[in-house]
Amino acid sequence: MTSRERVIKSINHQEPDRVPLDIGGSTVTGISAAAYIKLKEHLELNTGTTRVFDVYQMLAEVEEPVRRRLNVDVVSLNLLELVFGLKNKDWKKWRFAGYDVEVPGQFNLVIDEHGDYILHEGGDLSKPIVARMPKDGLYFDSVVSTQFSDKFEKPDINEFKKGIKIFTDEELKFISKNADYLYKHTDYAILGQFWKGGLDLVGNFSDSMVLLISEPDYVNDLFSAEVEKSIENLKLYKQAVGDKIQAVVITGNDYGTQMGEFFNPSIFKELYVPHYKKINDWVHENTNWKTFFHSCGSIANIIEYFIEAGVDILNPVQCSAANMDPKTLKEKFGDKIVFWGGGVDTQSTLPRGTVEEVKKEVENRIKIFSPGGGFVFAAVHNIQYGTPSENIVAMCDTVVN
Repeated sequence: MTSRERVIKSINHQEPDRVPLDIGGSTVTGISAAAYIKLKEHLELNTGTTRVFDVYQMLAEVEEPVRRRLNVDVVSLNLLELVFGLKNKDWKKWRFAGYDVEVPGQFNLVIDEHGDYILHEGGDLSKPIVARMPKDGLYFDSVVSTQFSDKFEKPDINEFKKGIKIFTDEELKFISKNADYLYKHTDYAILGQFWKGGLDLVGNFSDSMVLLISEPDYVNDLFSAEVEKSIENLKLYKQAVGDKIQAVVITGNDYGTQMGEFFNPSIFKELYVPHYKKINDWVHENTNWKTFFHSCGSIANIIEYFIEAGVDILNPVQCSAANMDPKTLKEKFGDKIVFWGGGVDTQSTLPRGTVEEVKKEVENRIKIFSPGGGFVFAAVHNIQYGTPSENIVAMCDTVVN
């Protein structure tokens, strides 16, 4: 069975020959560049300088020799523009965590008086600052305050809608060319990176949470505008990739903390479900793709609403969060939604456990999640800096053996 066939079976709730494995198939199932470099050294794979395709999380672009050695089944169909307005081209060298890496050509940094790295939108110093990495840091922080704004004014809906980006011809040609190559020249399952289907609020985080309570009609209008633009982008995306992808990442919005949902689940049902359903319905009526939604944290009380909205795949399945017991999740929802993740904990077991502890947890999660299909193995979010290479290898070998 090829990787593509294996994933197609699983996401259609059928049991494949083995559980499919994803490392590097998206920006939420990836691996830290520093961890990846050490992994290549451990595997004695000299593939040259590692490329950092997502500078926000400093994620490595997983290369073919590594995919083959680890028996990975999924490959990412990357966008031309992914984060902070940087385009994934014109690669250049940069020193990160003691290693030489390649970063996008627009990755132009300013070093402030503390030695911190400052990044402007699109690497253009005339534009606003969008991210900061502390001196000797490992990740960039998005420069967005979580405090209440001193003065917050709701944007006009029509003006807000005009500001939502539509795929350019350059972006669509980039996507189309890469989709064609991956489909014809590899047998991997292809995970499309759309990322334009999130229902985003306005203002700082605190302001946006208040809007959900105080201005539900405005939020509905805001979401309607976003859905309209999302479907416009989906039509363009479909023209670019056709039926070459097997699933598409719609959004990476988080709705949970370690202890529970951000807000009362009834708000999600009332305000989010009808709008997400329109996006999912369009995909299901016009393509053969499955829709992939990401949300960290404890979201057990809104999974039924994801299903109601037509979501096919849920990631990362953070089993360490409250109410996210894997056995319970599988019993309640396993025949209705695909769990893409939950394979091993990246906060404790994978980075701090022994090889045997990693193997035991991987075996346990496969035993729970794999019956009847509907499971693609991935770690709970990205594999982090400092994760022992032998643990990563043990994880992968346990999945495929």
